[in-house]
Amino acid sequence: MMRTRKTRYLLVFVCLLALFVLYPVLPASAEGPVLMKPPAKDAAVVVSMPGLPIIPAKNLLRDVNVGPEGLVIRQSHVKDGKIIIPPAGLYYDIRVSLGRSLLNDPILLLGKIYTLVDTGNHLDVKKNFTLKPGERALYGDGSHALECSISTSFFSLIPEASFKILKPSGNYFGAAFGPVTTNPSVTSAHTLAQGTKFPEGALSPDPASWTTVFHGSNVAVNELTYLVAKEVSKTQSTVLEWGAGAIDWVALTADKPIEATLGAGEMANLGQYKVKVVKVDAGAKTAEVQLLGADNKVLASKTLGPLNEQVLTLLPSDPVARETLILKHGDVQVGLDAFRNPFKGDKVALLGYTGVFKIDNAAPWKDDPRFLLRPDT
Repeated sequence: MMRTRKTRYLLVFVCLLALFVLYPVLPASAEGPVLMKPPAKDAAVVVSMPGLPIIPAKNLLRDVNVGPEGLVIRQSHVKDGKIIIPPAGLYYDIRVSLGRSLLNDPILLLGKIYTLVDTGNHLDVKKNFTLKPGERALYGDGSHALECSISTSFFSLIPEASFKILKPSGNYFGAAFGPVTTNPSVTSAHTLAQGTKFPEGALSPDPASWTTVFHGSNVAVNELTYLVAKEVSKTQSTVLEWGAGAIDWVALTADKPIEATLGAGEMANLGQYKVKVVKVDAGAKTAEVQLLGADNKVLASKTLGPLNEQVLTLLPSDPVARETLILKHGDVQVGLDAFRNPFKGDKVALLGYTGVFKIDNAAPWKDDPRFLLRPDT
């Protein structure tokens, strides 16, 4: 493939949780032309390429295929016999089936296996904006957009709106949000939460009952993400509030995770450090641990837990819940082996990570500062 001075590279890692985009440092105006734009619909597809293999790997709970890798060119054109690829127009991707903290999920990046250690998250909220069909509203840091479509319900002309998230890669998020409606002829679906007063069985037509009721909602949700419609007409939709999760940073390591089951007073090596268990309370599901440096000097300490039912319900998505289970110091992290019942009598099972590095959203990639990382959920 020809290169020109205008060619820029985009490096993408994709998992269920996020897609991480790395591309050369550019002014904000330079990435706009192709950000969130897909390849052409008639683009050529090469189904296999030497050097881009599927590599089997394991996380804590099961085997995972972390591949295959791929390369994508978008929005390119030919000029003077040369292929011109715009800024952020060439990217690399890798798809895995997971991508979650606390599970030692393997990440294949440029032929090298990393372990996903942790992520930092926030919620982007946007309020009071109007979209016509096909229009998009940027939100968050401007690398994602919400796109609107409007249709009518099957039995009548009641307008309904649906919304999709357009990602920096030019792909849409897998789930759509909607349909939502604000038509006065529609009874809120929330009234069905406790059931109805209808008797059980086949109900005959009755103008005072089910024949006059259409059920719908002005709210659409998908786990953390939600949309509240203020008004939906045949020509446009006004959104009262939109909220979607976003990633601030991702922590990875190329070192093999360390597993240790320790009782009070016992220690295990953790790279150039040692981890020591001071106390285990299996009843309370807590463990006090210390990170030791040279001459067994205590560098950091923390009581991990409690690993109760409420915390388990929130894992691994809730960063606040995760923090209660983790001790961090420099490039080392140690925490409870939360998904495999870490309390073993008077001992506790721990996971340790060394060589941990953190990459912020839109920060340089550690091995090549010409490239930036941008999450894409």
